[in-house]
Amino acid sequence: MFDLTGKVAVVTGAGDGLGREISLALARAGASVLAVDHLPELAEATACDIREAGCEAEGFAVDVRDRAGIGYMARAAVEALGGLDICVICAPAAHHSNMLTLLEEEWDLLVAGSLKAMVATTQACAREMVRLGTGGRIILVAPAGHRGGGMSAVTAAAMEAMTRWWAEDLQPFDITVNALAPALPGTRGGRGGGNEEGSGHPDAGSAACWLAGDAARDISGACHRFNSDLTDLDRLAHGTEGAAYREFVREARATASGEAILAELDHLADESRARYAPVLLPERRWKRPEY
Repeated sequence: MFDLTGKVAVVTGAGDGLGREISLALARAGASVLAVDHLPELAEATACDIREAGCEAEGFAVDVRDRAGIGYMARAAVEALGGLDICVICAPAAHHSNMLTLLEEEWDLLVAGSLKAMVATTQACAREMVRLGTGGRIILVAPAGHRGGGMSAVTAAAMEAMTRWWAEDLQPFDITVNALAPALPGTRGGRGGGNEEGSGHPDAGSAACWLAGDAARDISGACHRFNSDLTDLDRLAHGTEGAAYREFVREARATASGEAILAELDHLADESRARYAPVLLPERRWKRPEY
């Protein structure tokens, strides 16, 4: 259905979830793939699966907060695979924190791990595309679960704004910039997305292949929705979800002091961090500020 034969793609977050799904789809369409993840074993596992399917791929480990490492990643695609035509940046899911319990470290992680990383990766790959003079495709993928609000929604909103901005700047170089956003909540850790029956939306892999191909060469600066069934750890994206949270606050305000409510919210947030912080930021000790 899609033909990306001869194209070279860099995919960040390729170790699992949407990044893995997109990496496999691009390879099936004929692209050579540099599968990038901060965990070398995950990057290599995706690359190995692609090679076993008869396609060309290399694994590459880098912390996307390391600007120098990101620059080397872009050059490595050219050196190892012979070019750089497609860059897919999969933003990591953010730990959901209530405004009242948000820690400075969590906000810093959002800025460095998502926003700054998107800027550094896009710039490094776009500059390599300009050097090569062959144009290219840049595809930003919002974190699954962003429609539930919270910090992942901040990432998605910033991504849409940056997509429009960068599309203008890169258009003269025949580089398109588009964003993909899951239509259903989910999170890092799943191994597939799907075309939901009767939905009319493509899955992540098909959407990325379409944007990377010739059919979408005149489309840039847009955010495209797609369906994803990555709902395994939905609580990660909805730690204090909507109705249940509001009901808890209403009941607590009728019987408890504001200080007691804050203490309970802090306790619940710390329990959530204990479960999910190792996934998002290993070996980090959380420190609550004093007010």
